[in-house]
Amino acid sequence: MNEIKLFHRIIICVLLLLASAAAQAQDTSRVKTLQSVSVGASRPVEATAQAPVQVLGIEKLEQTGVTTLSDAAKQLSGVVLRDYGGVGGVKTVSARGLGSQFSTLTIDGVAVNDCQNGQVDLGRYQLGNTEYVSFANGQHNASLQTARGYAAGNVLNMESRTPRFGKENHHGKVGVEGGSFGFLSPSLLWEQRLGQRLSLSLWANGLKSDGDYPFTLYYGNNAGDSSSREIRNHSRVESGTIDGNLFWNISGSQSLVAKVHYAQSSHQLPGPVIFYTQKGSEQTASQLFFAQGRYKNKLSEKFRLQVVGKYSRMSDTYEDSAANNTLHYTRSEYLQNEGYLSLAGLYEPVEHLHVSLATDASASTLESNLAKNNEVQRLTSLNVLALGYRCSRFDVDANAVATIADEHTNSGLEHSYRKLSPYAGATLLLWPLDLNDAGETACFVRLRYFFKENYRLPNFSEMYFFSITRDLNPEKAQQHNVGLTFSKGGVQATVDGYFNRVTDKIVAIPMQSLFLWSMRNLGKVEILGLDANLDVDLHPKALSWCDIALHTNYSFQRALDVTDPGKKNYQHQIPYTPRHSGGATLTMLTPWVDLGYSLVAVGDRYRLGQNTESNLVKGYVDQGVTLSRSFSLRPRKENGLASMVRVKAQVLNLFDVQYEVIKSYPMMGRNYRLGVSWEF
Repeated sequence: MNEIKLFHRIIICVLLLLASAAAQAQDTSRVKTLQSVSVGASRPVEATAQAPVQVLGIEKLEQTGVTTLSDAAKQLSGVVLRDYGGVGGVKTVSARGLGSQFSTLTIDGVAVNDCQNGQVDLGRYQLGNTEYVSFANGQHNASLQTARGYAAGNVLNMESRTPRFGKENHHGKVGVEGGSFGFLSPSLLWEQRLGQRLSLSLWANGLKSDGDYPFTLYYGNNAGDSSSREIRNHSRVESGTIDGNLFWNISGSQSLVAKVHYAQSSHQLPGPVIFYTQKGSEQTASQLFFAQGRYKNKLSEKFRLQVVGKYSRMSDTYEDSAANNTLHYTRSEYLQNEGYLSLAGLYEPVEHLHVSLATDASASTLESNLAKNNEVQRLTSLNVLALGYRCSRFDVDANAVATIADEHTNSGLEHSYRKLSPYAGATLLLWPLDLNDAGETACFVRLRYFFKENYRLPNFSEMYFFSITRDLNPEKAQQHNVGLTFSKGGVQATVDGYFNRVTDKIVAIPMQSLFLWSMRNLGKVEILGLDANLDVDLHPKALSWCDIALHTNYSFQRALDVTDPGKKNYQHQIPYTPRHSGGATLTMLTPWVDLGYSLVAVGDRYRLGQNTESNLVKGYVDQGVTLSRSFSLRPRKENGLASMVRVKAQVLNLFDVQYEVIKSYPMMGRNYRLGVSWEF
């Protein structure tokens, strides 16, 4: 404990000294003019990353019909999407067997935190104002990031679209998409230049769906057993989102990006199909507001500084009318607030070597109308010391994360957490860089390795709520990864093998509803796996009018419970983790129409810890096709303005496959969508 406190104090002191020294360096009379830098982030290229990083550009996502973050996650290798049915069903991800709460969602590099249940519903985030989506196992390779970024087990990031202007001063985009089962989603994007260095964007989106889709109900486990065609009920969803962004390129060395976000939604929770019946009495309503800002300053050639601040407020209401039976009526109300501040500094004493320090502080509170533990507060401090050396042939990075957290409830319960977690990673260039005539990288092969320890605190719902006080230990995970990256021309391939060991793994399994879960520590889980990705961009001479892009991925996961050799589930695959999964996307751009095709394949899983036939959830293959065409209404003029209409048609679940991601929650069969947008 004393070592962690000392580590914490050293980092704060050094950060203050670093900021003071940097400020003095900037105040000197010898001011050097730096080249202008763009506020916005373009699509990142992290070929030298020690941890696997996957990047999905918005252009490719749109070509395959992806509109939500949860749909984008399906195209990531090593990531398992847990979908609880329909448009309004909760959607979370598990990566490499570590569980959804090890994966941190960040927006513009700032974490989205849910202290109540720790599981962010990815289905509620639309991609209409997104530049790209990235996913990093372990951590991103950025040398200047928040302590939360260092502490995360995996990082899923959405980067907001940055306005780019020529001679024009504004851009606009209006769109609407409709489809099967009452699906309707209008959207509006407006980008405005306010000055030479200042711009803003406003984005709004609405969504509604009846969600009453047909499915096949089987009255047995064999293919020849009788069945009937039923309609999924109680699945209606309505949501609205408003998102505002400010981009200020203060000077050639300073930038500020700020975001204000508000979303509200109401969801009917479809119940499980059990004993040939459907329960439909539960619903939720939520409101989310957050405001965040990220300030960066290159104070000198050796000093860089980043400050991040955020305030978020989220309310959730859960109601179970239980068919108007007053004896079973339930209404639960939750209100959570969080204030978050991060300070990070980077110093480069000599060429190739950098030292970075980051400290995060947050205060999270959760209030509810429950009779017990209805007020919970957690104060958290994360502190990181990182060292890195980078040159043309190899990179080496190491860091240590100190976690300090204290929480208490109004009923007198208190918990304290202290942990120091290390990280080390390296990349080595095995094949010399070849440069083409334009001076761009033509071919390379890199070897990478990283080791990381993670420490995941139980969330408030796991510990206190639903009138139950649980005795849960924090999850502790160790990650090892060895991989190869090959790139030549339009071909890039990656292969990564990994071994994860999790102690006191917390597993959440839904009980009688999607809102009430059973949580328990499994003890020990060992995960051995492999991820492989292949990206190919083709420009065939015989088809000069056609551009073809292919992406494929495959994942193998053996995630075994190794807690107690005497139990029946010893060395059995943990719940809802497939051994085999993969996917592919294909896009073809032609002068007449653009074609997008996507495939997601998930192998067999088990709903409980014992891998028996009765617990089997069968695998599935889900495919979709998207056709789109753009029409220019007005050519680009001297002022830079243009006008274009884009029409898109989709067929999802092309072959009408009946499948379940979660046992007893049947998914939608074949459905259709049609969209049109106008850019001006």
